[in-house]
Amino acid sequence: MFKITCFGGLLLLVGALGWVFYKEPVFRAYLCPSCFGLTEIEPHIYLEQTDDATRTQIRANVLKAQRDIEAFFHPPFSLPTMLICLTEICQNRLGGSQALGLAYGTVFILISPKGANRKIITHELAHIAVGRQLGSLAMVSGRLPAWFFEGLAVIVSRDARYLTFPKGGYPDVALPSSFREWRRRAELEHAQLYPAAAFKVSQWMDQNDGVFGVRVALKALAEGEVINFN
Repeated sequence: MFKITCFGGLLLLVGALGWVFYKEPVFRAYLCPSCFGLTEIEPHIYLEQTDDATRTQIRANVLKAQRDIEAFFHPPFSLPTMLICLTEICQNRLGGSQALGLAYGTVFILISPKGANRKIITHELAHIAVGRQLGSLAMVSGRLPAWFFEGLAVIVSRDARYLTFPKGGYPDVALPSSFREWRRRAELEHAQLYPAAAFKVSQWMDQNDGVFGVRVALKALAEGEVINFN
């Protein structure tokens, strides 16, 4: 009976994974970038066909983003797999996401045509860096609020769109702590959520030794401690 139950559970898992791969072409692109017209221009960096000047610029953007991550988080940072689209055709082939960039766990990132710049690449790599340091269990535990995760990425990437704060901050913006709620609201409310999150993170950093305080907090979270981010 136990074997039958385990086999049934395995079938369900395989079926669920199959459904995800069927519905989300970006996962298939991760497994086979060349099947989606992406070429490896550097280790881990996959780009659709383009001219030499654009390839050089993308390489430079990625290198600068990698250095930004290492400067903030301190340890050496190895790049994840990066799928970079430069046209809407490529973006639609990989699922048609309207996001400028998306990080998929700690495994790979997808960059859209409008996001193929240092700022957006750094933002997504910041998510990877935090996820790697904390580990999967800490990420799903709820001990790291979604607003801190996203606001920190804005600060690390120095995204000027969201770093001009009004006097008094954003008292009327309720920031989601859960990642599910953040994803649900971010598409329509990104213009409010991201600057409000960055403002709250910047306040926390001002009161907790800045970048050093962030490093200490992430290390503590990874070791199972509970941190007060409010």
